Amino acid sequence: MKKVCIVVGHSCKDGGAYNETFGMNEYGYNHPLASLLAAELHKRDILPVIMYRDTYSRMIGDVNESGADYAIELHCNSVTNKSVQGSETLHWHKSDKSQALAQRLQKAVAGLIGQHDRGLKPISNTGTDTRGWRFLMKTKMPAVILEPFFLSNDESLQKGLELREKLAVALAEAFAEHIKESN
Repeated sequence: MKKVCIVVGHSCKDGGAYNETFGMNEYGYNHPLASLLAAELHKRDILPVIMYRDTYSRMIGDVNESGADYAIELHCNSVTNKSVQGSETLHWHKSDKSQALAQRLQKAVAGLIGQHDRGLKPISNTGTDTRGWRFLMKTKMPAVILEPFFLSNDESLQKGLELREKLAVALAEAFAEHIKESN
């Protein structure tokens, strides 16, 4: 049985990006999503492990020690321009396996959310976009960071809330397909 480590981005203390209209932060959105995703993975005979961040460096070690075959860190994008919307999936720029997983998940998420498909974002520890590079580089298994929508966009967050259960199903199905094709 394959194992997926689900990392809930941010924590109770550091909730991440915040939407004032809905009074919701990244952690508040992704905490329930992680549980829903875990339940959907179980239905597909995939063992989920949910991790919560205490410290970022310790979390990476915990993910590596979990014995997971894959890792996904759940986040939501946020920018000052509240009209920006869309989904994207980050992966380590030198990992073909992470890129393949990111491609499968991004296709599922973009198809469901139905907003701008911002595509895959190859991440390195240099350059202009270094988000999550430590997690993506230092995990021992294929790993991605999912940004399904912009929390800063009220319409996107509303859609994300309405589709949270379907998002969990779409992600679990994408993981199951990826695992089946990878074996």
